[in-house]
Amino acid sequence: MYSVINVENLKLFEPSPLDDDPDEDTRLPSVDDLKMEQEDPLEEDCILEQKVCETRHGKYEYFRIGRKGQLPSKSKWYIRAKATIEFPHLKIP
Repeated sequence: MYSVINVENLKLFEPSPLDDDPDEDTRLPSVDDLKMEQEDPLEEDCILEQKVCETRHGKYEYFRIGRKGQLPSKSKWYIRAKATIEFPHLKIP
């Protein structure tokens, strides 16, 4: 059995100003501390990562390629053959 909570009913926890603790290490992080790093969109198509996968049929090279204007976290993996067809302007090693 699972509890169902409506997100609209959640509130951010804010400690009481009367509970001023001199020890900084025991304080909860502020909302600003919890912000994730902002990703900048890519300025051009580029290869972000490369890996080789081995199967019983042989080795396959994969490239994680990000498109221009796209966030790096939204990049996709392409097998070498498809990468050379879709991105002929990239120098695939």
